[in-house]
Amino acid sequence: MAAVRAALLLWGAAAAAAGCGYQVGGGALGWDWGQRGGIGGPICVPSSLFYLQSCPPTRPGFLNVHLVPHTHDDVGWLKTVDQYYYGGVGGAGMGPGVCRGIGDGWMGDGGTESVGSGAVGWGLWGESILLSPSRRCPQARRFRTNHIVMTMGSDFHYENALLWFKNMDKLIDHVNARQSNGSRVHVLYSTPSCYLWELHRANLSWPVKTDDFFPYSDGPHQFWTGFFSSRPSLKRYERLSSSFLQICSQLEALVGSAARNGPYGTGGSAALRAAVAVMQHHDAVSGTERQHVANDYARQLAGGWAACQVLVANALSVLGGSKESFVFCEALNVSVCPITEAFSVILYNPLPRRILWPIRLPVNGTSYVVTDPDGRAVPSVLVPVSPSTRRLRAFGVTRLSDTETPPSPPKPERPYEIENEYLRVLFDPITGLMSEIQNLEQGIVLPVTQSFYWYNASIGNEDSSQASGAYIFRPNSSHPIPVVGSGRVSTSVVKTPQLQELQQRFSPWCWQAVRLHAGRRFVELEWTVGPIPVEDGWGKEVISRFDTVLRSGGRFYTDSNGRQILERRRNYRPTWNLTQTEPVAGNYYPVNTRIFIKDDKVQLTVLTDRSQGGSSITDGSVELMVHRRLLYDDNRGVGEALLEGRQGALVRGTHRVLLERPQVAADGHRLMAQEMAAEPHVILSASGTPHVREFSALRSVLPPSVHLLTLSASGDGETELLLRLEHQFESGESRNGSQPVSIDLLVRPLWGGDPPSETPLWGRDPPTTTPLWGRDPAHCGAGTHR
Repeated sequence: MAAVRAALLLWGAAAAAAGCGYQVGGGALGWDWGQRGGIGGPICVPSSLFYLQSCPPTRPGFLNVHLVPHTHDDVGWLKTVDQYYYGGVGGAGMGPGVCRGIGDGWMGDGGTESVGSGAVGWGLWGESILLSPSRRCPQARRFRTNHIVMTMGSDFHYENALLWFKNMDKLIDHVNARQSNGSRVHVLYSTPSCYLWELHRANLSWPVKTDDFFPYSDGPHQFWTGFFSSRPSLKRYERLSSSFLQICSQLEALVGSAARNGPYGTGGSAALRAAVAVMQHHDAVSGTERQHVANDYARQLAGGWAACQVLVANALSVLGGSKESFVFCEALNVSVCPITEAFSVILYNPLPRRILWPIRLPVNGTSYVVTDPDGRAVPSVLVPVSPSTRRLRAFGVTRLSDTETPPSPPKPERPYEIENEYLRVLFDPITGLMSEIQNLEQGIVLPVTQSFYWYNASIGNEDSSQASGAYIFRPNSSHPIPVVGSGRVSTSVVKTPQLQELQQRFSPWCWQAVRLHAGRRFVELEWTVGPIPVEDGWGKEVISRFDTVLRSGGRFYTDSNGRQILERRRNYRPTWNLTQTEPVAGNYYPVNTRIFIKDDKVQLTVLTDRSQGGSSITDGSVELMVHRRLLYDDNRGVGEALLEGRQGALVRGTHRVLLERPQVAADGHRLMAQEMAAEPHVILSASGTPHVREFSALRSVLPPSVHLLTLSASGDGETELLLRLEHQFESGESRNGSQPVSIDLLVRPLWGGDPPSETPLWGRDPPTTTPLWGRDPAHCGAGTHR
């Protein structure tokens, strides 16, 4: 029998109901992982997280200096992850000049050796700081307790780990020996957990930090906001891979070993899970690795996809009771698939609720009938392949069939508008650009102009030698250049009962299709950009910009990792006084899933299909960087310009635009962001009648505010499942969605199982039964079932 381990991830409204935001403290700051705007309080961490018995002892009345050894060896930056297992680090080690800059004295016989190994040499400089904190260590004065933390190490350190720890042993012994002469400094090895435990024992309330540290800059004119958008194709591949991993994990959990070993061979989720995990590295999905390393990341993802496709095929054969010829169309974004005639379509929805999702499939003929498993007709329409898609095929994919000439796009219609039952989009007949969006359901009319522009990448000037690169975004002007040089885009219109679409051509390397699907409350903008031309010697950073009349007052809003919404203010930082040196790059923020502006009456939200950089440089405006190609390195270690090959990359992506009242906007963008992050997956079968007719792992759909975060095999993969549920609305952002939710858990995999047992969020061990400091431990991270 299988044991089901369950954990509730409570945040937003759920965290508010629990009464304690998830906080960890450090120095003079606290971190709030729960409800925004909460008050300070004790630091909530379940006691089972800490192995407190192993923490080195501290000394009351002394300044306790917690040394936390730290390093990391990049899992792919200048070299691939495999290449880091041999040879050096490609010039990324620390040189002698850097070490000598710390101080002139060295400790014992290890000092000079530490130069070559990259270890920090501790001499008289380090000793004097630790021995006299009241006079010479401003760090100690900024901490509220007699405990301070010092991180020991940095990138590529501990290559000679023995030497590092020998030197730290000497440092600890040397400083602590001074206690016999009256020193009040005590140095010890520590960990973040041990340090946090000492902060708790101080019995203080800590302020809550509700903002973040973006945008980061290491000097004037040096904002690290370029990597928000670097390598957009790789960012999209990561997003798709994460979505497919959800599907793979769910089917593996539901079907069991028969999915891992079946008629299609041996498959599993482990390879894709590992590849997606590695892609979270800060030089992976960020796009700040060298080109051959980016290629290797894509190779790892592709290998994971292959193993998961075998698992999915095995699982579908179990659910359907027979073996079929399944086909995974990996090039649907360019309308290419091995099957184009007489096939069945299987859609797997990883979300715990029903959604309406348009599916586009390539075909060669001119007349088709689409039916559901019961033989009922499904609304469908045949539309011509757009010129930009035909260009994509020619650029990157070998066409499978040239026997038929695709139908010519229809001639433009007037007036320039498209609409469905909820929305109407108008276009200027002179420029061909979007001019207005109307929400017919809520009675909203908003003038909106959308177009593409590019910033000329700086190569350095008299103010700073800093160039724009993979990490750094630095335009040489605050005014971007329109992609469409003449001021007019060529257009064509397609209007059918299921789809209305206006296709725009901005330049030979920039196209867009603006769509309205029947029954959907969003405007879809599918953009195709690249390869960006750089033969003129100018690096280009391409944006899609929406200009409106909204009085946004210098404020705009972005998501934080797909969850918390943070208010951004132009040329402002909440916790320090800003001297702005880059009016554009210094106001760029990461946009993982959405960005919006609003006034008292109207909110315009743009949702993304990958992580991008975005901002509101002027009131009423929203821009997202969709692509960038640069000719110079930004001198942050990668040593390579962001060219993405000789030809450059051709990228296709999607933005979805919502126009709503601010009071109800969260109900739309919360659910749509989840749809785009975990979209349904298409599997085709050559058989005319699918054996998998309809299947649901749920007895009933979950409430809209509850997200199925995890359903996967756990432990040995045979006897345990891990289930995580997440309340996905923030406190107060939705009248209904932000309310606490009660659900009944009755979990049974297809291969049997026991009732679920509750665990902390990390999915191992039962929740603690002894409150750490007199509060319900469930309020401090384990979650509760209702």
